[in-house]
Amino acid sequence: MSKLRKTIYCCMVGPLFLYAGSVFSAVTNAGLTIKYIGGCEADFNSDGKNDVVLLYETSAYYEITVLLAHKEKEYLAFSLYKGDDINLNIQCKYVTSVMPSVAGKDTKKQRVVINGIAISVEQTESSNSLYYWSEDGFNQVWISD
Repeated sequence: MSKLRKTIYCCMVGPLFLYAGSVFSAVTNAGLTIKYIGGCEADFNSDGKNDVVLLYETSAYYEITVLLAHKEKEYLAFSLYKGDDINLNIQCKYVTSVMPSVAGKDTKKQRVVINGIAISVEQTESSNSLYYWSEDGFNQVWISD
């Protein structure tokens, strides 16, 4: 199980992403296009505010970023994945518990209790994982090899 830390503090979502369900890309200040691939909205940290997870492509890599609603019009951003795998699929779903697979680095293979919304990251013909929120941030657990 891996711990992920906050990487960006974001005051507005607008300049980086235009998230409206059917938006497919946004332009950064450098003028390069960021291609929106998918995402979902859910309350990951159980604070009563909807958070957003986005899967997008930059000129250098694919990235999964979670924007946790922090204050009015402010978000805390967590980068969950950066890489070159183009066969990513994400889903938000309620998970009670999971059993880690051997793909993970954690040598203790004990059932992980989540009881909340998790982000399922599926990689075609590769390992799949779940990201979920706990008191100290996002955690990752590998669920298939």
